[in-house]
Amino acid sequence: MYSFLSQISNFLSQPFLNMANSMTEIPILSAFLLGIVGAMAPCQLTGNLGAITLYSNQSLQKGIAWKELFLFIFGKIIAFSGLGFIVWLMGKEIPKYANMYFRG
Repeated sequence: MYSFLSQISNFLSQPFLNMANSMTEIPILSAFLLGIVGAMAPCQLTGNLGAITLYSNQSLQKGIAWKELFLFIFGKIIAFSGLGFIVWLMGKEIPKYANMYFRG
């Protein structure tokens, strides 16, 4: 099953990966496109599809207007944005200390 999902992931993400590689002069666009590629990883595909199936089924049965699904998506946005912010903060510190290790 993983190889099947991996093939789907590669098929869906390849155009975005090509665009990201050609947009390296615009870092924010390149990062956005790489985020889309990451969202199409096999584990993300199954996790997202499973959550959408679970929450939409509950919404139809209970008459809830997709509240849980939107909260799930919002939670993923917050979590990945937070992780990206932390990596960005850590990356800002690298040039300060890089010349200690790499003298040119």
